[in-house]
Amino acid sequence: AQPQGLGLYVPPSLSSPYPQPPAQRRRVNEDIFLNIVLYIGSLLLIGAAALFITSVTSSTDETALIRVLALALGAVVFYGAGLLTYRFVKRLRIASYSFTATGLAFIPLTGIATYILGIWDQGRFIWLITSLIGTAAIIGACTLMRNRVMGYLLISFFISDSLAATRVVELPFVWYFIVLTVVAIVLGLVLHFVPEAAPRGIREGLVDSSRIFVPVTAASIFFFTYEMSSLDM
Repeated sequence: AQPQGLGLYVPPSLSSPYPQPPAQRRRVNEDIFLNIVLYIGSLLLIGAAALFITSVTSSTDETALIRVLALALGAVVFYGAGLLTYRFVKRLRIASYSFTATGLAFIPLTGIATYILGIWDQGRFIWLITSLIGTAAIIGACTLMRNRVMGYLLISFFISDSLAATRVVELPFVWYFIVLTVVAIVLGLVLHFVPEAAPRGIREGLVDSSRIFVPVTAASIFFFTYEMSSLDM
């Protein structure tokens, strides 16, 4: 009798020298190349935006406000293009991540430009408002894309929100670390007791980030508080 499992079935790895069909391998290679090119393009765009800001030296330049508005428009355009591309053009979903990330990067650049160019001199409020806008944007992106990298960005915006809020209410320096510790505890409890609150990709990103975020925060507390007086704390 013929042993079970042998006969007409031949594993793909034995029937072909490639684990995948050549066309599929070519498609994967094209996607990797496209991804690399798009990320390089995004970095160049962000660098160009930074130069765009520094090319104006003061708010007396009549183009200062126009440039800040142009950065804000760029954030909206790239962010919106990323979400729409992901939602409606499956072939270009890899590109959608780069578009969305570029739009998200333009948000803090817009806040920095607002302060540097003297459009508004309240830096702490600019920081908080910019951070909250970025948090809302990244939550929207996470809801649609459910990507691990978006989870990394999400926790970075949570940290920024916490630090900005502490700065706005002018609490002592040690409260930066207290607030960060509270944020870490709340995120850990949510992920432990209500894991379905976040999609799998986002959950994995938050867990990975917490493995670095929590110990670094704890070490920073001991390092800085050792050098601080009771009045600073």
